[in-house]
Amino acid sequence: MSDQPWLNEKDEYFGEIGGYSYYIRRGPVGALCGYIGVPKGHPWFEVDYSALDSVDVHGGLTFSGKLTQVDQLLWWLGFDCAHSYDVWPVSYRLTAFPGATYKTVDFVVRQLSKLAEQAAEAVLKPPATI
Repeated sequence: MSDQPWLNEKDEYFGEIGGYSYYIRRGPVGALCGYIGVPKGHPWFEVDYSALDSVDVHGGLTFSGKLTQVDQLLWWLGFDCAHSYDVWPVSYRLTAFPGATYKTVDFVVRQLSKLAEQAAEAVLKPPATI
C-alpha cells in the first residue's frame, strides 16, 4: 500500500447510506470531508451544527447548510478529516503529531454510516418538553 493513499482516491463521491444521501469531497488541504443530507421535517433540518454537539462523528460536526454540488432541498451536515491528529495530503511530510493518520474514503464512509444512524435515531426521539 502506498504511503499516499489519496493518490488512488477520487475527489468526490455521492451515494446513499442508512436512508440518507451522502457526499464526500476533498477539501482545500486535501483531507476528505463527509456530509449527509436530511430532508425538511427532520429534527436537524436547518439546525446549526454547533447546536448538535451530542452528535458523535470524527472530530465533531464542522458544517451545516446547503451545498451547491448536491440536492438543494436537503440540509447538509458534515465533518472534516483535517484535525491535528489527521494527516493532510498537502502537509503529510510536515505532520507534527506522532500517530496521526490519513483518513481514507472507507473511514469517511464508516463515519457517515454512524452519522446516518444518529440522524435516524433523532427522528425517533420524542420532542423535548419544557
